[in-house]
Amino acid sequence: MNEKYILTIALKVSSFFTLKTLTFTLWVIIYIIAFIMKRNNIFRHFRRVLAAITFVLVALVLATPTIPAAFKKVAIGEPPPPFTLRGIDGGDHSSGDLLAGKVTVVLFWATWSPRSLETLEDLASLSESLGPGSFQTVAINAEHPEITRGDMEKIKAAVKDAGSQALVLVDDGLTVFSDYGTMALPSMLVVDKRGKVTFAMAGYPTTMRSDLTEAVKLALGLVTEKEIEVVEEYVPKNHALMYYNMGKRLYQKGQEEKAEAQLLQSVERDPDFIRPRLLLGVYYKKTGRGEEALKEFEKVKELDPRDKEAGYQVAAVTLRSERFSEAELLFQELLEEYPEREEFALGLALAHKYQGHEGEYRKVRDRTADLYPAEARYYYDLGGVAEAADDLSEAVVLYRGALEKAFEESRR
Repeated sequence: MNEKYILTIALKVSSFFTLKTLTFTLWVIIYIIAFIMKRNNIFRHFRRVLAAITFVLVALVLATPTIPAAFKKVAIGEPPPPFTLRGIDGGDHSSGDLLAGKVTVVLFWATWSPRSLETLEDLASLSESLGPGSFQTVAINAEHPEITRGDMEKIKAAVKDAGSQALVLVDDGLTVFSDYGTMALPSMLVVDKRGKVTFAMAGYPTTMRSDLTEAVKLALGLVTEKEIEVVEEYVPKNHALMYYNMGKRLYQKGQEEKAEAQLLQSVERDPDFIRPRLLLGVYYKKTGRGEEALKEFEKVKELDPRDKEAGYQVAAVTLRSERFSEAELLFQELLEEYPEREEFALGLALAHKYQGHEGEYRKVRDRTADLYPAEARYYYDLGGVAEAADDLSEAVVLYRGALEKAFEESRR
């Protein structure tokens, strides 16, 4: 029984089952194969087969589109979910009382998150600049599922060091964290005087910090929407959008060579339109044309230095090309700019590992559990990097992570 035969069976089975049934069935098949291999003394091949089958399964699941958000259970223009929590002052505080008639920044944070502490400091500075009482900050600490006495001391010390006058509440059990569908720490939302959410942000990237300030000022009525500089979505020229949409549809149907022709036409008609370049880069990377992929991703970075996707792709292609020290620097820069992003930490961990820096690899890998969860496609992509490096144990872990993430995303 060879790998191609097993993959063929898996793909044929996929046409007869729903996604969840398929997942269960294929994993049962995996373990049956493992048992047969063990009985026939060919178990040494199982890890490679496991990686291959998981690769196929993840590819099938990743067809489900996802929409990332700061809070999965909070809607702009609606009141946030109610809560009652105990503060570090010892009293109980309810959202009904706290949010009534006041502009409020609700911040989910933790002492172990550097960006959380920066957010506390910046909100304190903003409050001082706008005037005492202009708005209030309700800082909900989501330190750990169970808050110890030691955690409480750390929380109080962090608030003092940040110079924050925020009302600090402790989400012991992470109940409110879950009720809001919080996706990262820090994450924040702005609630206006009517008690409705007007703004939400996951993480606290350097390039987007002014957005929070503008959202607070807008909620206070200090500026109007017209006065806030809005970066309008780029409008493609010369029918480039039409060719991009045609290329995208063809690519989704698996007609990749025809898609490439349409995407190249889109780029020719408007060289500053980044979306066809990104999709071309993904196609080139998928088909082993690393240098062409890198050229497209680097051009996107040149056109929009803030594009996180292009930054990730440049680093990932560099990693796949076995330029590990260069990839390390690229992922490190991304992680410094966006320290809450799990995909950048995963990439950095692999760069360390493949240079033999086992201690650094383990240190960064252990951090990932506390970061903004990466989408399934990033796990899948980095699993491919590990598989190309013949690191099958890492590939299986990453492909399994992609599968789990994909199911989480499909339920949202």
